[in-house]
Amino acid sequence: MEKEEILIFVYGTLRVGGSHHHLLGESTTIRKEHILDHYCMYSAGWYPVVVPDSDPDSHHSVVGDVISIHTDLVPKLDVYEGNEFTRKQIELDGIKEPVWIYLLKDSEDTDSYTPLESGDWLKEGKSAV
Repeated sequence: MEKEEILIFVYGTLRVGGSHHHLLGESTTIRKEHILDHYCMYSAGWYPVVVPDSDPDSHHSVVGDVISIHTDLVPKLDVYEGNEFTRKQIELDGIKEPVWIYLLKDSEDTDSYTPLESGDWLKEGKSAV
């Protein structure tokens, strides 16, 4: 029997080339360097956090990869991401099915994080942490 798969948008250490991509096991990369508009990225030190942009007129975006993973991996990713994040479904341009993303649970509480204007964790040189 074939395992069920879902799509996930990864934007930090789980990206292709990221320090923890190996945690995705036998995943399939659907699209690299996909742009997610109207979201903001912040650095929490060794990992990024992402929140929806509260300004509808802004041009903030996040760069990430769309990955197909087996559903049995989801509980392990929930543990890896921890209580600071919540997993939500979003729609992505050019992708027909819903995609999951881990977002900062308290999107209003970003004062303790450093904004990353590029929205690209790997471009910031953060992949090898």
